Amino acid sequence: MNATGPQILVAYEQRVAEDKAAKAIGTARVRIDHLSFPNPTRGKVEKTIRKLERTFASEGCLDDQHRIPAVIDDSALQAALLKTGTNIGSLQGASGQLQNLLFPENMVLDCLHGQHRILAASRYLHPDERWWTVDFYRTDLNDETRHSLLGGHGYSSNFTDGEIFRQMRRCQVSGDELGERRWRAMYSETKERDVAQLLRRGILLNAFDSLLPIKALWKDFRLGSLDIILHMRIDEEIAHYIRSGIEQPWNEILGGDARLMERTDEPTVKAIQLRAPGISRYDYDFIQENMAASGTLFSQIQEVPKRQGIASRLLRISRCILTIHSLFKDLRYLRPAVEAIRCLVPRQTKKTLRQNLYFHFEKLGSSRSTLQIQISERTYSTYTGNAKSLFNLAIRLLFLLAIRQLAKPARQREHGYSMFIVAEFAQSLGFASDEIRALMKNDPYQKMALNLIHRALPIPKSADRNNKTQPLATNIKELIKSLSSSAVEDSKPWLTVAGSGVPIRRRCGPEVWGDDVDSDDLNHMFLGKMHLSLAELQRGGEGISSFYVKQSIYLAFWGPLDQSDQSSALLNTVQETCNAPVYESIPSDTARADNEELAEQMDDITQRKDIPNDSAPEVTTLDSHLTNHQQVVKFSEDGVIVHETPFSKDAVNAQALRIVDSGKRLSTVQGAYFLWRNCFDMLVRTGTAVVLIRPVIRPV
Repeated sequence: MNATGPQILVAYEQRVAEDKAAKAIGTARVRIDHLSFPNPTRGKVEKTIRKLERTFASEGCLDDQHRIPAVIDDSALQAALLKTGTNIGSLQGASGQLQNLLFPENMVLDCLHGQHRILAASRYLHPDERWWTVDFYRTDLNDETRHSLLGGHGYSSNFTDGEIFRQMRRCQVSGDELGERRWRAMYSETKERDVAQLLRRGILLNAFDSLLPIKALWKDFRLGSLDIILHMRIDEEIAHYIRSGIEQPWNEILGGDARLMERTDEPTVKAIQLRAPGISRYDYDFIQENMAASGTLFSQIQEVPKRQGIASRLLRISRCILTIHSLFKDLRYLRPAVEAIRCLVPRQTKKTLRQNLYFHFEKLGSSRSTLQIQISERTYSTYTGNAKSLFNLAIRLLFLLAIRQLAKPARQREHGYSMFIVAEFAQSLGFASDEIRALMKNDPYQKMALNLIHRALPIPKSADRNNKTQPLATNIKELIKSLSSSAVEDSKPWLTVAGSGVPIRRRCGPEVWGDDVDSDDLNHMFLGKMHLSLAELQRGGEGISSFYVKQSIYLAFWGPLDQSDQSSALLNTVQETCNAPVYESIPSDTARADNEELAEQMDDITQRKDIPNDSAPEVTTLDSHLTNHQQVVKFSEDGVIVHETPFSKDAVNAQALRIVDSGKRLSTVQGAYFLWRNCFDMLVRTGTAVVLIRPVIRPV
């Protein structure tokens, strides 16, 4: 059975402790002039030095926690013992007092930790008092022990919340109560309260424990942000993110080697997080360059075979490399959807949201039942299965709907409408609660119909008004459904795009939406497409797409479908359902029909008269020898390239549709206007790769 995170960490620390005990020589006081730091773990920090000066002035510097480790060879040790006139027993506490050990004038000791303490002491202490307590070790310390001593846990360290929590958990697991109290005492009262809550959440705690062996991951574990984890109560989803999205990939990269886990450094974690070298050529090149023999990644691992092994495994990673930093950001991405779903059931202080939803899932009573699976805006499939598989599908469908519905910032959407859509969809899946029934009473379509009647008939009869407006409400709903259709919903999403793709800063958190939350991604974020394999997605370049980023986040929280219950089979057997309900936002622009009519008129005009194009860029001819994914179609407005799209029919026509929906029209460089749905065919017919975007000019 595989060892757990705490077991790996405790085993590592036991090996270090045993090696330290075997290689320890003794302890003595040494003049600080003889102490050097050839391999400091960080540069000099003046703020830390001044803080230590103040500490030494108020508390002194004789405490055991200030002592530092150093390695010494036999010849240097014998020279010091001879000069001092003592034997090695005096360094091992035989006399009960620390020995002042004298060294030849030009001899220096290689210290492994404590540079800031010595710099502060050299300022604070009188020249005659500049002696320091040093623990001596033989020079044949193994790499694990040397690395542990280099990292140190001395007084001068500015411990992060994550470092403190990691050490506290190590002490708890190993039964070191004194060490646990020491580390825990470093937290403020508020942070201690948050830690106490986390320690009571077994699902989360066990997941975080899996990351304990990799010290460098813990810098971004900030207790000030812990409230989002504790408040959202999606413990199972967070645990899945940690184990499958963070622990497993990092374990794969490091080959399961606890020694490499301990030697992984924080700058490396920061440099490679959110990269996907197995997909993005740009990420691949970055990692390959920096994993060279003298590269900056994994700088504390210098053995060539180990670096080659890490590089080989790292370059194969085909999902964004996640960290604790990305976890906190992605929880903010998920928060609007979680808050909406929490409103569907009673607030429970002890249950997770998943447990609470399970309690309100009506299909639990039967051994087998059916569920309508929304595959896209217009297609559904019926799945038959047991209660567990139905619930697992239903909760995924509900979260995807809530994410789509609440993608826009709060100021850009109508909250009541969004909550009704979420509640209606939850009810259709088989969830039932008083909260859902209350939300269902606020039918936005009925309100729209009543408002229209009120405006049209200032003095209407109030009797049975609601019943008579129901047909109108239904018509409004069907109209919204028809307007919600998209040209891209029947196509497959893009895995890669032209150019460098989504920048690192937009690969996690709310920023993944960028400036355009109405992008094609919303039309692809349905169960079927979120579970497409990478091989089934379209390739359009060498940079990762925005859909790939969102799919990666979804899979980090929920993972692939369970193959054992055949639930994934439904994704290949979709069927059109004409009367299926619609659960999407009301479109903000309904001018497409007018623009298309204008485009048809202008197309007729341009057949008779060429229009000059002073701002037209140079014509780009399609090279028939290039494959489609190597070609790019450019959309130009006023001489500026505003969009670049891979040369495929779905992508080109989808981009053309977005432009028409924004109130513009399209033409070739030669001046021929055309409909958005004919964009790709027009480019093929004319042999060009440039589309001009023009304002609408209504003909006289």
